[in-house]
Amino acid sequence: MRRPTPTPTANASGGRRAGQQEFLQLIPLDVDLPTARRLALAAPNLRALPSTVGLLLPRLHRLDLTGGGLRDVAAIATLPLLTSLNLSGNTHLGSIAPLAALQQLTVCVLAHCQLRSLDGLQGSAAKLKSVIANDNQLLLYSPTSHMLAGANSDDVALAVKNYEILSELTACETLVLSRNPHLCTLHVIPDTIEEEEEEETEQTENKPSKTVPGEVPKREADWTHPLSSIEKMTHLRKLSLSGCGLTSLPSHWFLPMVTELRLSHNALKSLIPEGVIFRSVKILDVSHNQLQKLSTLRRCRFVRHLCISGNAFLEEDGELASEAVSKEEVPKTRAKLTPGIVHYLTRTMPNLEVVDNMMLSTLQQQWALEEKEKEKEAKEKYKQERIKKEKEKEEHSETVEEEAKVNSIKKEVTHTSGRKECAVDNSNNNDDIVVEPTELLPTEAPRAPIVRRERTNLIDSRKRQLVADGAAAAQLLMKRKTEGTGW
Repeated sequence: MRRPTPTPTANASGGRRAGQQEFLQLIPLDVDLPTARRLALAAPNLRALPSTVGLLLPRLHRLDLTGGGLRDVAAIATLPLLTSLNLSGNTHLGSIAPLAALQQLTVCVLAHCQLRSLDGLQGSAAKLKSVIANDNQLLLYSPTSHMLAGANSDDVALAVKNYEILSELTACETLVLSRNPHLCTLHVIPDTIEEEEEEETEQTENKPSKTVPGEVPKREADWTHPLSSIEKMTHLRKLSLSGCGLTSLPSHWFLPMVTELRLSHNALKSLIPEGVIFRSVKILDVSHNQLQKLSTLRRCRFVRHLCISGNAFLEEDGELASEAVSKEEVPKTRAKLTPGIVHYLTRTMPNLEVVDNMMLSTLQQQWALEEKEKEKEAKEKYKQERIKKEKEKEEHSETVEEEAKVNSIKKEVTHTSGRKECAVDNSNNNDDIVVEPTELLPTEAPRAPIVRRERTNLIDSRKRQLVADGAAAAQLLMKRKTEGTGW
């Protein structure tokens, strides 16, 4: 069933009537146009709203035109009661300047619209509480800033206008400008200013803080920085500047009400002024920056959720290093969170609960189990080494005993050889001793001499010689006796 079309005015053109009819065809039939307070349309081919939309939807408060093909928002300005507007995903939207006529707007979503200017938000600046303008091409530039050499004058004028509009959003509580890659590219920090900031940081580290708890430190605002306009948002609670190519922050930035701050994927080397802006921050994301020192977070005492991965103070090998800060050794690591670095963070941030999207209690339990495993492995290793040493000691003792036995045998052999050599020297070489049987009777047949070869010493040889001489003498006597008898 087609929705009935209201009668157009007499001076309405045919084009307007056609646009109005197309728009009405997009609205669901269950929506009562005169009393409708909320409307969401998904119309990628819708380029503009009809100029009579204010008459068709007189009480509309919330309008969602996400992912459309809008090119003109002039008709939206005819909705005087509009408080919430979502135009995200309209990439062909060149300008939102007509929205300046809206004075009741509290929420404005302009994400993924390729916008370069926020001109149009100043009309509801006193009531705007949420501005979501991420993934655009916005520029910011302070009129008192140091400008980049060779900058385009049109870009500078546009950036100054954006700076002034943000300064007017005094009621804003949520500001999302993430992934505006050229947000602060027109701003240049002179070397003198960088040196002053470094000196201020060193003085802050070396001198104890004299600030009374609850007392707002007296500081002169740095209005030269493009982000200094955000300091005028005295009610700001959530701020996201991730992926904006930031290389620095205002040197005296003070946002006392901010509880959620996201600065990830930038090129920050330090958080100047070392935590003043973090007095009330509960959620802090500084991951994937170039922070040189872990101590730059030491004043974030009330942080509960922290993201620090991907920074320069984290080492690839995962080993702990240290640097002296406030007479304390501050551990550093990169590849993963270690007990040392978390111990420093918990000492600095007593309320810390989550680090890099991991519950602190879970990490501590895991590390406790790992410590037990390490202790167990260390004990087992010590036991194995002890057994190995005892075994080596026993083998050494056996080797010593074997060597002692071998040496003893060698000594005995040497001693025996010496004795044998001495006997050989004292011997009368190898003598052949001939023993002839005694001829007792002449009738006995002669026997062949018995020859016995033996090695004797001098005494034995002498004895044998005497025995032989005695036998010869006895034989001679017997012979003479026999011959005498014959004679």
